[in-house]
Amino acid sequence: MEMLSPRRGTQTAVPIDFLIDPLMSENGRKIATVAARASIFLPGVNRSETFRILEGCIALYQRLPDGRRQILDVLGPGKMFGRGLSDVQQCGAEAMAPTRLELVAAGQRRMEGELNAAVRLLLRRAQAHAMLLGRKTATEKVASALVDLCRQFAKVGAETAVLRFPMYLTRQDLADWLGLTLETVSRCISRLRRDGYISLNVQGDVAVHDLPALRALAMGTVPPQAAFSVAAE
Repeated sequence: MEMLSPRRGTQTAVPIDFLIDPLMSENGRKIATVAARASIFLPGVNRSETFRILEGCIALYQRLPDGRRQILDVLGPGKMFGRGLSDVQQCGAEAMAPTRLELVAAGQRRMEGELNAAVRLLLRRAQAHAMLLGRKTATEKVASALVDLCRQFAKVGAETAVLRFPMYLTRQDLADWLGLTLETVSRCISRLRRDGYISLNVQGDVAVHDLPALRALAMGTVPPQAAFSVAAE
């Protein structure tokens, strides 16, 4: 299926009704392929679709009138999102990477349990994010984000102790997600690399060298200087 890219200099929602064409369905499932940085829907747009992420990454966000953006959540494969999960949802959704979505038939009774579970998951993640924004230090915020992204995007079944995942978010995206400045995010990532928690390759992928240690740092239970040191990739 052909990918649709957003127009330069504009923020235009993907015409999802055209992307999900019954003639292009896969085994009866309506699938859309969305280009990186394309908007699935914009804040305040009255739509009712619910989607399941098959591949890629979606960010839910809100904007202030002056254009400042707050990323509310970052979702990976298996997660569900959309207007069908809430009567009032004033956020937008943007693909952070080339993404495949499945249109979920939210009105069917057989989907009620799965949709209710998706709502509970989004609520738990929103509560955790509120705690992060209100009480965690900058280093703990960045560590928390990396732990979350590792859990969602690291390859399952990796035999080595090092977990690698593609970094779909820019440092500005991380700043908008964590309530930090771009400069602070960069300093925190440099510190985590220096202290041996993570390393980056030339493609920008992240390698997590000790997930339990990074998780402990994210929870504020170990000081940053307690990390081991490894050579950067």
